[in-house]
Amino acid sequence: MDEKSSRWVYAPIILAPILLFLPVLIPGKALFWGITSIQFIPWHWEALRALQNGELPLWNIWNGMGAPLAANYQSAVFYPPTWLTLLAGWLGGLQAMAWSHGLLIVLHLIWAGWGMKKLSEFLGLHPIPQAICGLSFSLCGYFTARSSFLTMVQAAAWLPWIILAASRIAAPIRNEKNIEEKIQLQTAIPLALAFTGQWLSGHAQISWYSLLFCMAWLMTGALINGGVKKLLQIILPVGLAGVLAFLISSIQLVPTIEYFLQSQRSGIIDYQTALSYSFWPWRVITWIFPEIFGNPGRGDYWGYASFWEDAVYFGLLPFGLALYYIFKKKNDPSGSPIKPLFWFCIISSLIIFILALGWNTPVFIWLFKNVPTFGSFNGPTRWMILVEFCLILLAGLGANEWIKHSIISSKIINLSLAGMLALLLSTTAAIIYLPEIKFSFKFAMISAGLIACSYLVLIKLKSTMVSKWGIHRWQNAFVLLLAIDLIWAGSQLNPVVSSEIYLPEETSREQKINASGRYFISTVDERAQRFDRFFKFNDIRPDIDWNNLVRDYLPNSNIFSSQEMVNNFDPMLPDRYLDYLNTLESATPENREKLLSLANVTHVAEVPSKELSKIRWQKMEPFPSIRMVYCAVSVKNAGTALDWVKSAVRSDLLDKIVVEDHDTQQPHCDNTIQQSTVTIERIKKSTWQTISIKNNPAEGWLFLADSWYPGWRATVDGNPVSLFSADFAFMALQVPAGDHIVQINYQPISFLIGTFFSIMGIIGAIIMKFVVKKSAGGSQ
Repeated sequence: MDEKSSRWVYAPIILAPILLFLPVLIPGKALFWGITSIQFIPWHWEALRALQNGELPLWNIWNGMGAPLAANYQSAVFYPPTWLTLLAGWLGGLQAMAWSHGLLIVLHLIWAGWGMKKLSEFLGLHPIPQAICGLSFSLCGYFTARSSFLTMVQAAAWLPWIILAASRIAAPIRNEKNIEEKIQLQTAIPLALAFTGQWLSGHAQISWYSLLFCMAWLMTGALINGGVKKLLQIILPVGLAGVLAFLISSIQLVPTIEYFLQSQRSGIIDYQTALSYSFWPWRVITWIFPEIFGNPGRGDYWGYASFWEDAVYFGLLPFGLALYYIFKKKNDPSGSPIKPLFWFCIISSLIIFILALGWNTPVFIWLFKNVPTFGSFNGPTRWMILVEFCLILLAGLGANEWIKHSIISSKIINLSLAGMLALLLSTTAAIIYLPEIKFSFKFAMISAGLIACSYLVLIKLKSTMVSKWGIHRWQNAFVLLLAIDLIWAGSQLNPVVSSEIYLPEETSREQKINASGRYFISTVDERAQRFDRFFKFNDIRPDIDWNNLVRDYLPNSNIFSSQEMVNNFDPMLPDRYLDYLNTLESATPENREKLLSLANVTHVAEVPSKELSKIRWQKMEPFPSIRMVYCAVSVKNAGTALDWVKSAVRSDLLDKIVVEDHDTQQPHCDNTIQQSTVTIERIKKSTWQTISIKNNPAEGWLFLADSWYPGWRATVDGNPVSLFSADFAFMALQVPAGDHIVQINYQPISFLIGTFFSIMGIIGAIIMKFVVKKSAGGSQ
């Protein structure tokens, strides 16, 4: 088949994701379930509003008493495809932005399939195997069951492109030419761009796993095509690719590294949290029967933990082709060029599968305790993307054999067809006569039986169909059936709602942003609202109660309503914020109320344990969100400051504060100063505040009930002053007596450094592309 006639391979790779997500692509519809509605859409909506107000989207004022926005890695605000959602929101408002997140998923599934098609083409596979690889990767359960996790889909979609770019440097395929061929520095550019795409896409865990896999791919390819000498040759281009990618991505990575070091993720995650999503061994059955443990889209999932974390189905045909190649081709001559790739995929799959099992084996537990990075991520089961990747490559190799010659005898076809028909009949009988057997068992058997029978019938009719339509159309029928199989398997996993569900009550952002008072819901109640009310793991069917998510301020949907909250449902949280929250929640009711007042909380949620939808917001009297204080205690570190707050909560948190690292003389505490004479007015935006102070009777401290974080700068009447951490989690600065204008701006040096590095990286890539090519005579 020539190159022109093989372009049809792109058609199923493009059309299948569109057909699967067609309900989402209808204008006025949007994805809802999971963190799409409480993280990605709210973050991107706030980023757009900041840009519309002439600010960079660096800070989220609505959650956690203030927290980094752009530095939050999963916000992915510097990832170019994210700008599509910002454009949609700018043109069509919040509803259009919500809709565009579904479009973003579809585009990344197409990108993933396209990359897998190009990789299989590079590896020498024929068009039909290319189509099988592209389809089975783009619509595998790992993607379609995780569509609510946008950044994970985005990051994983870059995996085949990274491996394709790496393969131009070294690949685990024996190539005699490659042994003596000198590696050109320009080969680093495609790899650098692929790394950059993934590193900006917003998921550190998938990016780290992909990097490790890519290094193993490159090392294996170098060792089999030149040994240690070749391995040494690839160090420069691979290292250069990594440096370029880091530089270009620095606008995101440098602020994220700063945030990471200030967050609870800088240490090892606790054992229970990190390993709770370990791959459930019984889910290996779902490589054949994807819904044997039920389907949350039908409301009957009953397996371990969540359906999507262990979703591994990539089609019955590819799985069968992979098994065929594993068991029938392992004895091929050792000189076969493809033999190293075969063993690389086998060994990698076994090792990675053991890692994905998490606490089900002692291996990951030991690694978690003793090897860096293994304790930095949740969910060992997420390693399974690499197992899927390897199995799909093996399926492509099996398909390559299949198009060359028959791989199943006529006798086996007849016996298999009879067996499948018997399975269908017996399962149908069980539906009627054995109602006590779980429906999911019977449904899974019938679905797999119908798909298997369809493939077998196609094989059985080969001679008839080939003589009538030709061999290529007969082979294309398998690709069509695979698309139907995968679309059917993923069709109920992404519930669609009207995009109106995201619209809040009409209140201007300016009115809310300068209004006093935050809302708070306890961690226990917030978790119950999230997982027992709105996002149940066993049932993701649309619920009328979903319409109340924005109204009831489930964090971080409060961003839509421009309502500040103490709560913050982010993957990374500042250490100080988290310690303050834990102190607050473990305090006695009386002390908890004072700590809430200090955080300027005006409403606290009360949630009946048996009626989660009847959430009530009880009013309380807060301390002012901004006030002058004329008595301060100076301490040297955060721990001492927190101890002081815990002690002071029993007596006085209103008229006295504790500040850290204040190296000047501690101010005299004068309780006779009349604070009532002071007038304070504030205009507050995302990344800056202007505060007017009039009639200040004496030198004192301006206290702000907003999170302290590196990067905030302050001036008094245009003169820079120090901004201190106050009462452990908040901010304060010294203000002289009299009338003054205070400016507070968020200007993180990490963002400036990252921007500079990104510019240097882009310039470096351009120089490599054109200058190095010219000096090399235009050859590559």
